[in-house]
Amino acid sequence: SGEQREFEIPLTLTRGIRWLFGDRAPSPPRLPAVDEAAIRKVFAEMERAGNERNQVRVAAAYTPDGDIWMVDGRRIAGAENIRRHLEASHGMPGEKVRLTVDTIRFLTPDAALVESSATSTHDAGSTRATATLVVVRRGDAWKIAAARVMNLEKLR
Repeated sequence: SGEQREFEIPLTLTRGIRWLFGDRAPSPPRLPAVDEAAIRKVFAEMERAGNERNQVRVAAAYTPDGDIWMVDGRRIAGAENIRRHLEASHGMPGEKVRLTVDTIRFLTPDAALVESSATSTHDAGSTRATATLVVVRRGDAWKIAAARVMNLEKLR
């Protein structure tokens, strides 16, 4: 029949090819639905870690040289500085954050543009922020390379 099928190279075979050929090894075929699910998982883990006040795990979602431009113009560069910033500025009493991935657009097989929103609810009220992020594949994981927080509004 004229039906096409996508085949996935098993991970052990892929590792064996890379061991034999090094950097010259062909990349395994990419499956956008699998990559999209993996990116969404990064954001779900960031939400979970943030709500547990584990800023080490939140910062681990970033590349070592990743950065955030805040809506007020501040730039926080590097995963370690991002962790320090989060520890110093987050954690209002009773705060819960909900992260939403609104869209994912693949720029290359190893890079995507993500539009997201975050709602923070705490004792003093609620705020909502929107952001654009660049996520990149690093080995078998997706990491945030750049985040741009575009607006912050008080909801109540």
